[in-house]
Amino acid sequence: MVSRAFDAFSRHQAEEHQLFSRTKIMTKLGFILATTLLFASGNALAEESKELGVYIAGAGGWTKWDDDNSIKQDWCCMNDTDYAYQVSAGYKFNRYFALDARYTYLGDYRIEDSSIDFNAWSVNGVGIFPISNNGWELFGQLGLGQIDASASGIGHDKESMWTIGGGVRYSLNRHLSLSGQLDAYSFNTNKWGDGGSSRNYIGTFTLGIQYIFE
Repeated sequence: MVSRAFDAFSRHQAEEHQLFSRTKIMTKLGFILATTLLFASGNALAEESKELGVYIAGAGGWTKWDDDNSIKQDWCCMNDTDYAYQVSAGYKFNRYFALDARYTYLGDYRIEDSSIDFNAWSVNGVGIFPISNNGWELFGQLGLGQIDASASGIGHDKESMWTIGGGVRYSLNRHLSLSGQLDAYSFNTNKWGDGGSSRNYIGTFTLGIQYIFE
């Protein structure tokens, strides 16, 4: 029993060290992106983005998983934070509305000798709110889709989910923009064979880049 607890503690320490290293890398990337945005703003390079067109985007950041204690209460060692990344493609119909499809990797979470990772696919409506004539805009999004939860050695689950979020975007020129965004994903998962289900939430903070074509 003592040996098992010591092994679990050692794994927990190793996971915290790995997460700390990932966080340092993502923090550096975030600092570089923020510095670039501020530099561009200070040099008045911004333009309003194109009012319509096809766009692609990518983002990376951090996650926080809340499983409503359905798993945590049964295991001694579990990490609930990781990194996320996202790719998307869509169409901007006018300066106020866009529609896109996204894939989001929502993290891999260690639970003692096992792990659970989450992958999400969604279709999202995006409301856009220009707040100045020099490239700044707010945006909010609401989407529906599917999430794939895979637990090594335990089980596999696919469920419908909804997502909501928002953020701020800065256009460097008519085609290229940078953004910071908060999103929340809500879904049910089965309790890995016990016949029940639990409500899960994953929150993300990401920094992204978007390109809109002619």
